[in-house]
Amino acid sequence: MGGSNAKGPVSTVSVMNIGTYAVPSTPLIAPFPSFMTQGSGRTFSIYSGNSLHTCTPGYQARTLLPASTFGPFFGQQSYVPGSCNGYDFQTKQWGSTGGKMTTSRDGGSTLNVGSYIMSLGGFNTFRQPVTTIDIFDPRRPRIGWQNVPQWNFPRATRDQCTVVNRDPKLGTQV
Repeated sequence: MGGSNAKGPVSTVSVMNIGTYAVPSTPLIAPFPSFMTQGSGRTFSIYSGNSLHTCTPGYQARTLLPASTFGPFFGQQSYVPGSCNGYDFQTKQWGSTGGKMTTSRDGGSTLNVGSYIMSLGGFNTFRQPVTTIDIFDPRRPRIGWQNVPQWNFPRATRDQCTVVNRDPKLGTQV
């Protein structure tokens, strides 16, 4: 899902053939709409039960001003926050869920922890590790993404794999 190639962001969602079923000739999941392929094309996705959520990390945008006013390369940098989108398997369409993310996470990771979606790791727009953790409750999408100040990710990395472990003695571990 997502990514980029020589032509820029990729909108297709591919199904990997693992040999246990016949891969259909038509896509099972619709391609990402254009609002999901802005920036680098990177995504982080989770599937749980009958829900598929895909988040984009956000991207830097430059607003160029007329060259005659300030010089040929003068412009203003701004950051467009990432967003999360859900796939409706009945309508076969992507739709916005949860509003904009609160933290820039280039190379971040998402995972399901109970009924919540947790986002962690990655690097911000200044290429510094992000140690904060944000959560989203898909049952209450109007609340949006929330930072959890009492939690942190001590060694933020990029493009990591994150899992939930249910330890019998310690409980749920990330």
